[in-house]
Amino acid sequence: QAVTITVSINGTGTVTTPPNNEINCPSACAHDYPQDQNGSVTLHATPTGGAGFTGWSSAYAGFTCAGPGDCTVATGIPIG
Repeated sequence: QAVTITVSINGTGTVTTPPNNEINCPSACAHDYPQDQNGSVTLHATPTGGAGFTGWSSAYAGFTCAGPGDCTVATGIPIG
């Protein structure tokens, strides 16, 4: 089973998933990751054009990222 992570950007810049950058938004903003009880995906935001990055938001109850740093999302349960 897969866990789909989808990113949208409000402003200018990119969101990537280092080191392989399966997500490299705004051009590739979604990716299916294998469901893995011990797995995770790190999202990294890079503002451009003088923009600032203020934080993350999600409707997913298991999403706990806050503030402007990297965001690590668990892939152990389906994200809905």
